[in-house]
Amino acid sequence: MGDARCCFCVCRLLRIRMGVCVESELAMPKQKTCKSAAKRFRKTGKGKIRRRQSNRNHLLQHKAVGRKRRLAKLTFVKKRDRDNVHRLLPYL
Repeated sequence: MGDARCCFCVCRLLRIRMGVCVESELAMPKQKTCKSAAKRFRKTGKGKIRRRQSNRNHLLQHKAVGRKRRLAKLTFVKKRDRDNVHRLLPYL
């Protein structure tokens, strides 16, 4: 099995040297977008990242109306979390 891999690598190198290789063989691998994160974040026109606020899904009967109204609005991702979001969404 090790010989088959070596043969494949040698054939690929030969195709590259001869200029016969396919363009996809030379391209860098694409980065994957985390689809669950893509559904949770949006980008504004200025480049900031918007998100929903927590504590608005259940157990709402004891929360004040003003609090629920405030939690319904979108907010921005904090600076310390921005790098993590960019890692999940490289093309955002």
